Amino acid sequence: MPTPNPGTGHNVFFDVSGTSGSDVWAVGQHEVKPHVPRYALAAHWDGTTWRNMEVPRPANKNDVDLAAVAAIAPDDAWAVGSAGSTSGLQTVTLITHWDGASWRIVPSPNAGDANTPNHLTAVAAAGRDDVWAVGYAHENAVSRPIAQHWDGRSWTLVPLPSPGTGHSVLSGVAVRASDDVWAVGYAPSRTSGHQIEPYVVHWDGRASTRVDTPNGGANGTWLTDVAVGPSGEVYATGAWRWRTWAGSLTAKAAVMRYDGTRWGYINVPSFDIEGTSVGDVAIAPDGQVWLTGSSRTGESFARLSGGTWQLIAGADPSVWAGPAHEGLTIAGSRVWMVGSYVPSNDNLNSRTYAERSPELS
Repeated sequence: MPTPNPGTGHNVFFDVSGTSGSDVWAVGQHEVKPHVPRYALAAHWDGTTWRNMEVPRPANKNDVDLAAVAAIAPDDAWAVGSAGSTSGLQTVTLITHWDGASWRIVPSPNAGDANTPNHLTAVAAAGRDDVWAVGYAHENAVSRPIAQHWDGRSWTLVPLPSPGTGHSVLSGVAVRASDDVWAVGYAPSRTSGHQIEPYVVHWDGRASTRVDTPNGGANGTWLTDVAVGPSGEVYATGAWRWRTWAGSLTAKAAVMRYDGTRWGYINVPSFDIEGTSVGDVAIAPDGQVWLTGSSRTGESFARLSGGTWQLIAGADPSVWAGPAHEGLTIAGSRVWMVGSYVPSNDNLNSRTYAERSPELS
């Protein structure tokens, strides 16, 4: 699908969300020219064309991105990320709202003091007055997870269970209802033999509770995305890490499922060997589970339908490098994927990329 590229440097989509086949948003970042400045990017599919939609630029910030988007209605969408500066000024949370006519910046809190960098990585909504965003703050050389909630009036920080001492982040969030919110990331391992372990938090309408999970890989598992299905099943994706005989870190795709009682790993054929990765996960209204990432055959999709995983090839743009699969959603009756590609080795600047599936049966 032809997509806009407003900059001459790198252009990339990180996430996608939509309410129908004629209302889909993709967000990311573009470089006005190679390397700097870097500004937020938002594009809208209206059923016919992807169009670049101007996003306000925070004052005195020239290193800005939108990492995630959640579309609620044609006149209601949220996109989150961060806004910093190459001059070293503080990086702060960035939250923008689409009201049907334009994007505007909505004030959002930051953890720590004035020198603490804050980043938002994911957003999800149960309704117009019930929106969640997660990410991390980097304080005293250590990252720690943060969560924010929109109640229809303002964004506020929400307390989280302690992740322990050491680096920890939240990378994904999914909402089924106001009392059923899941967020995933990683935290320091609480047992010897691993460096990290999944950090999974559940909001039940009153408080956030940490939920234990298995921890595969000699180095541990890092979760990056999560989705909740219509019957309450939860899937999370990430990386299962270990060290090679030479001491370097390597990984393969990790997929986990919560069955209502406990978390466990599940095997996805073609995503079960070293070097594979999973980007996003999405669940269709009929319960079909979709994954996107790099399998043993290259960038592709996996679909769980009727208890069986199927490997599904994506579009083939015949480009020099890519496409890199980043964001995934189901809008209308199609699966949508966004990311980036490199047109040729004569132009190493990436370009935005989008593809969609045929109508789902």
